[in-house]
Amino acid sequence: MSDLLKRRGIFKVTRDLIINNPEAINELLKDVLVVDVDNDFITDTLIYKGYSKHFDLLKDNEMPPGYIARIHTDDKSEIENIAWEKV
Repeated sequence: MSDLLKRRGIFKVTRDLIINNPEAINELLKDVLVVDVDNDFITDTLIYKGYSKHFDLLKDNEMPPGYIARIHTDDKSEIENIAWEKV
C-alpha cells in the first residue's frame, strides 16, 4: 500500500459504457482511487486520473501514463477479468 501513491495513471471511459454497462464500470473502478475526473463533451468521454495497483510504479516527478482497460466477458456477458495496458 505504501507505493500506491507512486502508481498514477489516466484513462478514459465512454459515456455509453457507463450508461449501458454500469456493472463493468463498478468492476473497473473497484481498484482505482480516483482523484480527478474531466468531462470531454466533444468525444463524450470521462477522463479519470487516479492511483491503482494495476498501474506501473513511477519515479518522482514522472508524468502519469495513459492506460486502457480491456474488459473480458464470458458467453453470458459476465465480466471475467479486466486487464490494464499502458498506452
